[in-house]
Amino acid sequence: MSEFEKLRKRFEIFHKIKEELGDLDGDEKLDYESGSWTGIKLFSYSYYNAIYTHIIKEHYNEYYYIDPFAGSGMTKIEGVEEPIPSSALLAAKVKYPYTKLFLSDMNGERLELLEKRLDKLGISDDRYEIIKKDKGEGLKAKESIPRMVSKIFERGFKSTSFHTLAVIDPEGYKPPWSAMKNLKDIRCDLLFTLDAHQLGRTKSKSSRKEALRRFFGSEKEENWTKEGYLECLESLGFNYFEEFTCKKGGNRYGSGYGILVILATKKEDPGWKSAVDNLQRICENNTGKQVEFVDELINGKATNLPGFEKEEDKEKGPLDKFID
Repeated sequence: MSEFEKLRKRFEIFHKIKEELGDLDGDEKLDYESGSWTGIKLFSYSYYNAIYTHIIKEHYNEYYYIDPFAGSGMTKIEGVEEPIPSSALLAAKVKYPYTKLFLSDMNGERLELLEKRLDKLGISDDRYEIIKKDKGEGLKAKESIPRMVSKIFERGFKSTSFHTLAVIDPEGYKPPWSAMKNLKDIRCDLLFTLDAHQLGRTKSKSSRKEALRRFFGSEKEENWTKEGYLECLESLGFNYFEEFTCKKGGNRYGSGYGILVILATKKEDPGWKSAVDNLQRICENNTGKQVEFVDELINGKATNLPGFEKEEDKEKGPLDKFID
């Protein structure tokens, strides 16, 4: 099966979610707005959700999902007419459902809309919990992540066999390292989005240096790098890392500009490595020009994608049949 066909089949899930939401009256002004690379980023989330839940159910009685930047559940992509499902809704519609989704955002109105969308999709309220203030206000990640981990520990006392996927997809350099350290004591995988391209520019602005100090948990500027962050994650027990570059479309194909999705697991040699390698290859094969076709893929209009027509799998990973 070609890489394009893998993209197309995975984006069928986006179709189904949009169809199920139907004419739900939502305020699109509340949806996150992002660039064209977001389609590939969300593809990688959807793909890894499938890998993770397919395998983890065989080893743990319960498995949880945490997302402190869940937003409204939909994302508006620049140049795309309609918003598309984002991380929280993709996690809610996996084939092998999470035991519970813990979702939060700093914007209370977004959380209210997210809840309406989850209800519309038929996700029962015992399968998710919106983490917010008593008056319905949102929470910053520095507050929501500790609460989520605490709730998982509470459930863990009833079932010692549990695991967690944490998706941390912030805008800019959040959350502070003090919040991320809460992941140290739970068994978990981590999908983390890092805008490495903007890091140099951010470091040059004195007004933003305090945010970087909090993000990296270090006063030393030489530690404010991707490599420095990975070392911090190692201190939490993460042993295996993989990167997926989600490149920007438009007129900057050659620049390679984009964001990184970093997968971190606490297993030194994860059994699903071949499937993850497959995911990395699909993401890396996307030049900026190909990302421009994400809108057509999601809306089912693309029948071809330059650069993918001749890309056939020479080897199949153990989960390829399921992922396809």
